[in-house]
Amino acid sequence: MAPIKILFLRHFKPKMEKDRHASEWGLDYSARQSLEELLSSGKLSRVGRIISSPEKKALLTAKEISERLDLPLDETPLASEIDRRKSGFIDGGYFDVVSRYLSEDGSEASKIWESIPSVRNRARKLIALLSGKEENALLVVTHGMFLSIILSKAKGTDASEEWKNIGTGALIEMEFSELERSWMSDS
Repeated sequence: MAPIKILFLRHFKPKMEKDRHASEWGLDYSARQSLEELLSSGKLSRVGRIISSPEKKALLTAKEISERLDLPLDETPLASEIDRRKSGFIDGGYFDVVSRYLSEDGSEASKIWESIPSVRNRARKLIALLSGKEENALLVVTHGMFLSIILSKAKGTDASEEWKNIGTGALIEMEFSELERSWMSDS
């Protein structure tokens, strides 16, 4: 039996370190307060399992929630952020680079970052993995660009606009059947 609800959580605010790859960043000091607010809100009360990206900022978020709510935690690289290992830290214009990448206009980023078709394939595999879970509600801790691509397909919206509207610590709840129908119908 597939889950009924999926809650996507974009990891909390990262501590940006120019000399480290983004996948190695931890969490900013403000993340603790944001996490406390989420945990005390009751919004995660129906969650039965956590699925997380193995990237440090997501995994730190997921582990804290798992420990505090005594929930099982599964890591999967399927929930990782767009692979950007071939590029370094983007000091200026990051917002524009990401917007162009997500709009698929042939930007420079699309030549060195993970291709959009590869990301979509990974998203389909993640959704298939989630469909095998039996909990009523799952929490998936992931990243902004990856999440915006998932949501844009599920909602029929522009990925770039989704990304602009998903802040760190954003929690988005969906019916699993809606997510599965939108992603798996044309695989």
